[in-house]
Order: sequence, then structure tokens, then C-alpha cells
Amino acid sequence: MDANLRARMATLSAALPTTRIIIAGSPVHQEARSGRLAMNQVPSVWGGDLRLTVDPLLQYVQSQA
Repeated sequence: MDANLRARMATLSAALPTTRIIIAGSPVHQEARSGRLAMNQVPSVWGGDLRLTVDPLLQYVQSQA
């Protein structure tokens, strides 16, 4: 997460102190160390199939329920 996203998350957290907040950072950001697509996955995302980008986050959210 970049500084802007962290600041917005902090504001949201302060406004909702009893609510758990899960935020996904962008794997495009230079600081990202995970969440990047393998080169063989890129064509399907370019074609509009975004499941590869969303599924890991959804699996995590489901595991936390």
C-alpha cells in the first residue's frame, strides 16, 4: 500500500473502530512483493477475465468469515 492508501485506511479505521477493514494493495506498485500475475496469466486478464486478480483476495476474505 502506498502512503495515500494507508492514510485513507487510517481515516476509515478511525471512523469505524469496531469494524475489521481488509484492503487490497495494487501489485503494480513498486513496493508490492506479492500478488503479481505470471506471464502466462496476463493474456486472460487482458481479455477481460479478472478472476486471477480477484480470487486470492476473495479466498482470504472467505477464510476469515
